[in-house]
Amino acid sequence: MHTVAGKGAYGTVVKARDTTTGLDVAIKVIPLTDTDPAELKTIQKEINFLSQCSHPNVVKYIVGVVNQGLICPELRLFFEGRALDFVV
Repeated sequence: MHTVAGKGAYGTVVKARDTTTGLDVAIKVIPLTDTDPAELKTIQKEINFLSQCSHPNVVKYIVGVVNQGLICPELRLFFEGRALDFVV
């Protein structure tokens, strides 16, 4: 089950449970329809930054997946870590 944890400029964050590990994860869902190249560059910078972070107060970036869904393509970024207790 997914619970909406928040909405931002680029998309929506939902809380979910990883069925493999049993851990709570945050999934940032970013619609790619009508996303201009400057926004995509900013999103890529965020991904690069978060993939290098290693701190208990910062969520851990796991993976990004492009979903070519039926309605519109989207990018899903998966995060986990103790910091999720404070954010979602």
